[in-house]
Amino acid sequence: MAITIKTTSVHWNYFLALEDDLHKLSRYVEFVEANFNCFSLEISRILLAAASEADVVAKQLCLRINEKSTASSRAEYHISEAKRVFSDWLMYAAEIDDTGEFVIFELLDSSEPEVGDVLSHPDFYSMGGETFKNLTQYCDIDVFVENVCGANLVRQQLLF
Repeated sequence: MAITIKTTSVHWNYFLALEDDLHKLSRYVEFVEANFNCFSLEISRILLAAASEADVVAKQLCLRINEKSTASSRAEYHISEAKRVFSDWLMYAAEIDDTGEFVIFELLDSSEPEVGDVLSHPDFYSMGGETFKNLTQYCDIDVFVENVCGANLVRQQLLF
């Protein structure tokens, strides 16, 4: 019998602990829209712990990018240094049939759509992992749908 020793990120272990807390909570409060107004100290604790951990990780990312970073709040690191981390993160907006609404999605594969390409999907309003058909380039593209919004919010959605 052997014991394997390896290093793991403290943040990853903390994330797994938070995930376990949510799993335990789901035995008592079902995660459905009807329960969105539900409140408890445990829900509050989990939300505050998750937000705090996200803040710590974002600050550390800023420091990794720029050792002299003084980012100390979400407003400071949200766009400045953190944006450089996601420079390869390909976000797109596509208008849905002249409705004035745009589907905002992240490209998950290398089949990059071009301006003017026609994309097809049975339900552009479905969120999460989806496969769009690029009718112009005759290929499927795997995407993660982030949001559907009006033209006035497209720029904001693409900047995070």
